[in-house]
Amino acid sequence: MRDCRCTKERVGLGALIWCVPEYWQLEIYSRFRGPCVIDCTQNLLVSPLHLQLFTHGHRQPSSWPSAGCQPYHRLRKRTDSFGGELGPICRPELEPAVGLACSSLKGGPNLGREWIVEELQEQTGQRLWSQLGLVWERLAKAAAAKLVDVQDSEEQDLINLSLALAKLERNLLAGIEEYQRAASGHEEAIRSLLFHITTFSRIEDEKYHTLHAVMTQLLSNLISPIHPSFPETGTADEKLAIYLSGNREDDVIARLLDSKDPKTNSATIHLLNNLTRQSRHRCELILSSPAGISWLSRLLDRLEIFHDASDGRFELSTQIFTTFIDFSLHPRLFGALASVDEVISPSQTSLLKVLDAYIQRNSDIDLNANLFLIQVLHLLSAYCVIATRSAQDDPRLPKVLEGLHLVCEILCAIGLAVQARIDEKGIRTSAELKQVPGVVVVKGLKLGDGERPSLIRPVIDLLKELEVFQPRTNPRLARADATAPIIPPDQARPIAQLKRVLVELLGVLTFGDTDVGDQVREAGGVQLVLGMTEMDEGNPYLREHALLVVRNLMLGNPTNQALIGQMDPVGVLGQNGELLAVPERMKRSPGASSGDAS
Repeated sequence: MRDCRCTKERVGLGALIWCVPEYWQLEIYSRFRGPCVIDCTQNLLVSPLHLQLFTHGHRQPSSWPSAGCQPYHRLRKRTDSFGGELGPICRPELEPAVGLACSSLKGGPNLGREWIVEELQEQTGQRLWSQLGLVWERLAKAAAAKLVDVQDSEEQDLINLSLALAKLERNLLAGIEEYQRAASGHEEAIRSLLFHITTFSRIEDEKYHTLHAVMTQLLSNLISPIHPSFPETGTADEKLAIYLSGNREDDVIARLLDSKDPKTNSATIHLLNNLTRQSRHRCELILSSPAGISWLSRLLDRLEIFHDASDGRFELSTQIFTTFIDFSLHPRLFGALASVDEVISPSQTSLLKVLDAYIQRNSDIDLNANLFLIQVLHLLSAYCVIATRSAQDDPRLPKVLEGLHLVCEILCAIGLAVQARIDEKGIRTSAELKQVPGVVVVKGLKLGDGERPSLIRPVIDLLKELEVFQPRTNPRLARADATAPIIPPDQARPIAQLKRVLVELLGVLTFGDTDVGDQVREAGGVQLVLGMTEMDEGNPYLREHALLVVRNLMLGNPTNQALIGQMDPVGVLGQNGELLAVPERMKRSPGASSGDAS
């Protein structure tokens, strides 16, 4: 090492970048404070420089390849500023690589990058990817050394150089499988640098945020499969296994997910999307590792924040979980997200929200995979019954109510989808019915899943408890429950919503099925549901669902009809649901038998 005034021709990385023809030229200006720290004999960078990157000249050189390349100056803004543009992989249906015109995997834009790589290698006499690997190794070592003893100027130099190199390699790699294989050898050095620049307070330091995002984009372009039909997906499998190994220094995904920077979040979620998309094997790898479950849990816990931000992170995140749903792996994921301290964990609740929304939009998915929800409904309803009977407040109850509501919503959607398919195909025989997707779930709800009984009685029992816990509110009723407990507003609405969706679920299950109607009667549900046809100002839509259930219970079921006919009328429902006095002509005479009542 010696003091010198280095020129760009004598700097290893400078030579690699500077030798690009004028139209793509990136000039490097070095500013040193003290001795020069460049090993000129090895022509390799050993410490960070302060870099200023810019383009100049708007004319196209005669040697510029004409096969589809766009002028660099038109892409300048996209290259130098992150601006929300991501570069996970070069595919038309995905985000294009930043700074590159990628209209086709087989088209001309790739020729432009191949020409650049050839020019760089010809000018330096070195293999570009091996040279880049050496620079990444030096940068990682420099970052590790600066963790304790660092000056602001040196730290900024490290950031600038790493950022410049990351942008260059990110753009060269996107969508070219040959380059991915060639560069995969220095993924470890890139991973090491990512570890050091996300250590301690650096993950929250704003001056590192752009570097975090671009480095994550680079990692995505380096390991993501170019197309799911390509056989060479070994790099993605191999690197994902390393990240999931449990080694603290290798799990860079967990560190990047800790970032509060939206751009870093987006780049990280893109990376996970590329790794999981159309790959059941890699999804199973993630599910088989505690580290992978931790990644998914962190994403689920932040879905509400992403949703409120409305910057695309929510949609990107839900794509990851819909991939697991498409592979019918969500029951396994739901179980892995369980917490010993919670009846239902926040991550499980978020997953149910994603599943609910996905089934509402895509009823053609494998509905039978949702059989696990029967056990979940048994568990949550049993806990809710115990909690509502208790005289003490249960802080877990609101989350249990929310989970119950989501499970019932999903089961209602499945039941309606199954019935729609039956009606559409005109299915009448039991053999045809068995072939309908989702019928296994509906059958499990009505008859049990082999391990647990039918859900009809638990649903009726829960409705009874909720009626006691939160009685109907109707000021026109002559009877008033003065002793009824006062429910806090934050609990009153969830309970009202749960009652409504439970009755809606009964309506779905009792439709055209007298056996279910018999189960409802045996559980004491006929009188319960009939009482819900009264007006409830705190739950106005409950009456509509209850009327449908009463209709289903009576249709084709003489026993239920007789039971209702034996009841003494206490009033007549008006048009607005109010309870009016019974007209004289409808009153039962003292000597009349039950069979004379109409």
